[in-house]
Amino acid sequence: MSRAPWQSPTLAKIAEVSGVSSATVDRVLHNRGGVSQKKTVAVQRAMAELQAMQIRADPESSVLSFGLLIDSDASFTVALKDLISDINDRDPGVEIKVFSSLPVQFDPGAFSDKIIEWGEKYDGLILSCREHPAIARAIETTSENGTGVFCISTDQPHTRRIGYAGLDQVASGSCAAHLIGRFSRKMQGQVVLLGSAAYRCQEQRGIGFRRVIRSHYPDLSIVEYFNQKDNSYTAYEYLTQYLHSGNPPIAIYNVAGGNAGITRALVDAGLNADVLFVGHELTRVSSELLEEDGIDFILTHDISTELERATESLRAHCEGKNVPSGFAPLQPVIKCKYNLG
Repeated sequence: MSRAPWQSPTLAKIAEVSGVSSATVDRVLHNRGGVSQKKTVAVQRAMAELQAMQIRADPESSVLSFGLLIDSDASFTVALKDLISDINDRDPGVEIKVFSSLPVQFDPGAFSDKIIEWGEKYDGLILSCREHPAIARAIETTSENGTGVFCISTDQPHTRRIGYAGLDQVASGSCAAHLIGRFSRKMQGQVVLLGSAAYRCQEQRGIGFRRVIRSHYPDLSIVEYFNQKDNSYTAYEYLTQYLHSGNPPIAIYNVAGGNAGITRALVDAGLNADVLFVGHELTRVSSELLEEDGIDFILTHDISTELERATESLRAHCEGKNVPSGFAPLQPVIKCKYNLG
């Protein structure tokens, strides 16, 4: 989609309006830390004010439209949509539309067609979806047509996407193994690893998890179910089937969606107080499960930073500037019922 390039306000102009130094503005815009909350808010307000002024002066050329295409479970999709709504409200220079597909309904041909369609319609695309040859071809087609594609949360590394921002997935899986090895109620027994093999992020979490369990906790054995399709229903069915075998696990690590289904299976089996449960992504659902002791620990990260990096990179691509590269992986954050605030 062709339009006049967005001209971001200069550091000097933002500094002038916000009343702070250019160095402070640079630190805020690039998330380098070391800036007080008061100054951070002042810079953000100045940026929004200057962008709004530019839009009023030239509305057609100023607003960049991006499309976010998600292939994920319902709770993570809702969390992303909430963050997109916040971005659209506070950044007048960007408008992001969302298309989502639940894993159980996923059609690779239809999803890849939507990538190509939206690539022709919008200034840039943000993807969070599984790896598949049809999707890789759609990214190639979109890139060849000049539209930038940026991946978040789970990568498409063998394509011409302009960048990726996400969690250090291997470190995340390693943290889960450490939590289970140190805090499970028993020091010997089976650990159930649940996931969906279609996603690179989940595969990498499994790598970190297996490595630490096998090297540091050899008395724990791993039982894997890697086709639960990222939803509560299939997670419940697979775990219930395993629990009926009569050999309950000492812990569960879910690298995918469907946390509510796992909790329900444990409750139905009367094991929720005995089995340590570690899951992923702090959403409305997982927060409630933490509060109610349905999950012991959630590994999460700052998804808003992923989206900020995506919009920053796509904006640079639209302006013909150098696209930021090599974003450092975000580090996992461990949440329990006592640090949800």
